[in-house]
Amino acid sequence: MNTIKEDIFSALPDDLIVKARSMSRAYEYIYCIENILRLHLDKSNRSSKLIIPMNIQKNINDRKNDELKNRWHALRGDSDLFYSDFKDIGSIITNNWDSFKDDFPSQYWINGKIEDLARCRNLIAHNSYIDYHELELIRANVNSIIRQLGLAPLSKISQSSAKSSQAFIEGLSRSEVWTLDEVETGKEFILD
Repeated sequence: MNTIKEDIFSALPDDLIVKARSMSRAYEYIYCIENILRLHLDKSNRSSKLIIPMNIQKNINDRKNDELKNRWHALRGDSDLFYSDFKDIGSIITNNWDSFKDDFPSQYWINGKIEDLARCRNLIAHNSYIDYHELELIRANVNSIIRQLGLAPLSKISQSSAKSSQAFIEGLSRSEVWTLDEVETGKEFILD
C-alpha cells in the first residue's frame, strides 16, 4: 500500500507511517463488515419492516437533521440503517430476531462478534493503534460473518487456505531446529 507519500509527511517517524499502513487494513475490514451488515439488514426492503428501538431511532433522526443543516457534507446513505451506530446493528437484529434467525446461528453469536468488532472500531475511529492480536480478531470475526451470510463460498476459502498452508510447509523444508541450550548459549546461525 502506498499511503502517505506527500512531502509534508517526510519528517514523520517511520514507525508512525508503518502503523498508519497497518491501521488502514483494519479500517478496510471494519468499513466493509459494518456496511455489509447494514446492506444485509436493508436487503429486499426488509428495513421498512424493522422495529428500531426508540433510542436508536432518536439518534438516527438527530443525525439526519444534522445532515440537512450541513448539506456540504456527503450523505451517509438512503436508509436509516446508515445513520445508526455500528453497535446498534446488534440491537436491531435482536429486536427483529424472527427476520434474522435463519441468517445467524444465534443472537449471542452475532452480537458477540459485533461487540468485539465495535470495540476495535472505536479504537480505529479515535486513531488509536491496534496490534496484531486485535487485527486478527477483526479478520476472524469478519470472515465468520461473511461465511455465515454466504457471501464467500466455503470452497474458495478452503482452497486459498490450502495454498497458503502448502506454501508455508514448503518454506519449512530448509528450517533448522535449535535446543533451548543452544539458543541460551548463543548458537550462531545465518538467515537467507
